[in-house]
Amino acid sequence: MKFKQKMIRRSVLLLCMLLTFSFACGCADDKAKEKEQDGTKEEKKSYGEMLQYETELDKNAMPFWRTNIMYDECVTMIDRGDGTITAKMLLTPVKIIEVRDVTLKKTYTEGKDYTWNEGTNTLSWLEGSEIPYFTENDLAGKDQNGNKIPAWGDTAAGWNESNPWDALGRGRMGEALFCVSEFYYSKQIAVTYEYQYEDWQGSITEYQGDKIPKTIAKLEAGDDLVTYIYGDSIFVGCDSSKMYGREPRQDYFFKLMEKVLEEKYDGNIVLRNPSVGGMDSTWGANNAQTLVAEKSPDLVLIGFGMNDGGKTGEQVATNIRSIIDTIRASNPDCEFIVVTPMVANVNSGYLSTQGQFSVALEPLSGEGVAFVDMFTVHSDILKRKDFSATSGNHINHPNDWLIRVYAMNLIACIMKL
Repeated sequence: MKFKQKMIRRSVLLLCMLLTFSFACGCADDKAKEKEQDGTKEEKKSYGEMLQYETELDKNAMPFWRTNIMYDECVTMIDRGDGTITAKMLLTPVKIIEVRDVTLKKTYTEGKDYTWNEGTNTLSWLEGSEIPYFTENDLAGKDQNGNKIPAWGDTAAGWNESNPWDALGRGRMGEALFCVSEFYYSKQIAVTYEYQYEDWQGSITEYQGDKIPKTIAKLEAGDDLVTYIYGDSIFVGCDSSKMYGREPRQDYFFKLMEKVLEEKYDGNIVLRNPSVGGMDSTWGANNAQTLVAEKSPDLVLIGFGMNDGGKTGEQVATNIRSIIDTIRASNPDCEFIVVTPMVANVNSGYLSTQGQFSVALEPLSGEGVAFVDMFTVHSDILKRKDFSATSGNHINHPNDWLIRVYAMNLIACIMKL
């Protein structure tokens, strides 16, 4: 099996590295002395730098709480209104490895473009830096003079459905910028850094193979797994850079999951996605029969909730249970992963009763049903990071980095790591 072969290769690789490291240690002192005599000092590499990931997929989908290097975490420089322009990382680095622009093609220079406040999770912008940043007006949906951009749907204020964005591709919802244009995404930069293993103390998804044993059995047997992605716009793939055809063209979370599973196991992950943007759990319940149940799925990922604001948690749970029951009626061996939505921007007016859904949906998990609570995961992330560093539209869609966090939590649910 691919998984066993890969584990053997990794074990051999790790053994070779350890042997090489042990041998190197024997002569390291002599080399260091030679360097010191030359007036130079050789910088020691950490174990985290030595043990590089084998594939790009490992970098993109390996749960960050199981590693000690964060690859391309999105951060945003923001003028805080107190004379500082700073960005916040999720974890406290022990070393900054690289800072790049949103395309991952341009590298910024420490000491010229930014400084890292060592011992903190903060990067500071330097005068003359090439790193773009947000002002408070930007994020509030105002122009540079503090005037509000017309709100989405407010025709009385000049909003026009045929041309809903201003000249910079901006809109506004509530007191928040609504934007998917370069004005917004160009200010999302990527930081790669080393941190202390197990530094993350927030919510994570545990392995739940015991709840979806038929799925695990199919994977381990090398059988194909017909997997349906059923939800709203987040499950369509919004707002990955691939969707907009721009660099770095990162894939959707379900495609990352598919690639990781196909890399580990012999069978194919047969993905089908009837998700529709703007839909809620009521629509999901009403259309589950024709869109999913009749297609003979093995595994269904259910992701409604973002558009269910105003409903109680119990109402949404009833709809999700209806989806499960409808599909199970004609597919008794089908299993499910129920996923709560990310947190919507609190300033946009979009965040309503979604905070009830985690408590209401968790009891659905059990035999044949796993549960991934992205709402709580994202809530904990936002205790450390700015919302603008996690969203693709600054309202209710994930950006490339949070899409990867979705994939990480799904992988953690399905695979023992």
